[in-house]
Amino acid sequence: MRIIAYDEKRQTQRLPAVCLPYLFTYQRPDCQGMPNTNNRIEGVFTDLKKSLNNHCGMSETNRKRFVLGFFKASRKL
Repeated sequence: MRIIAYDEKRQTQRLPAVCLPYLFTYQRPDCQGMPNTNNRIEGVFTDLKKSLNNHCGMSETNRKRFVLGFFKASRKL
């Protein structure tokens, strides 16, 4: 059995109070249109990673150029 230190217990008790204002941000009136999940951006990053892995021999400058072009192309969709 692991004994929880006083600092860990205190941090755990404080966590809900600190994080609560940020938990349901998408429901605030000034954030209308904000998705309640991050599935869309995760899908974009997955596609980007797959595309970069297909072109693994690129230099760093070409990789940066590729990422910028990828996001410009995905914004137009």
